[in-house]
Amino acid sequence: MKMTLKQRIITIVAFSSSVFFISYIANNLEFLGEKSLFVRAILINIPIFSGLVSIYPLFPFFTRRPIRYCAVICLPAIIPAFLYYLLLFPARIVGGVEALQLDSAFFSEPSSNGIIEIGFQYPIYTPSISVKNGELFTRKIDFFLRIINQQGEKSLFRAVRADIPGPSLSVESSARGLLSANSNYLLNPVALAPGKEAIGRPIFIISNLEGAAAFTEALNQDYQAHFELRDSESGELLLEFPVNRI
Repeated sequence: MKMTLKQRIITIVAFSSSVFFISYIANNLEFLGEKSLFVRAILINIPIFSGLVSIYPLFPFFTRRPIRYCAVICLPAIIPAFLYYLLLFPARIVGGVEALQLDSAFFSEPSSNGIIEIGFQYPIYTPSISVKNGELFTRKIDFFLRIINQQGEKSLFRAVRADIPGPSLSVESSARGLLSANSNYLLNPVALAPGKEAIGRPIFIISNLEGAAAFTEALNQDYQAHFELRDSESGELLLEFPVNRI
């Protein structure tokens, strides 16, 4: 069937819109996860509806019958997204944030005999951690490391941040500049869409011990150490779990 100029324009615009929305949603799952379940269903249905509009001229039976086309073709196509987000998705969510330490290591490179220490001989501890968001909405998570020494004194270390307020020449800004280009490292806060898992290395600058050897010795003695995962906006403690010995 030969399409008119108007039909061609509608087809091109609708198809382009569908591709754009699919690409945007696929690359911004954290944004989608911030919305209510009803809004998520609507956003998912936009490219579906646009795609169906783009092929409308290919159905001669519905020529000049757009309402019937919407009722017979479009409406059944958008119902599954609402069923999924309003019924199935909440039922399969177990809730909570899960995390697991995969290894325990320091930032290193060959030129430094395995250990790099910058700024006042502070060791840079970069354990590999897997974290998964098992909740209905996107979480922005900050990583912390809490250490309790033999005298019961507590030290709390926040992982290096992606955005450091104001001009800074601190150790944190130096570490961020050195490692931020490497996707293996996780900078606070880490945004996780529902059901999404991230594996990487938060960066902890151990500012109360001189040298990686001292830090390693501390963890292998009677020091207590555990990771804390907190909501970056409210500070709510989401999860804590012990540090594996080095």
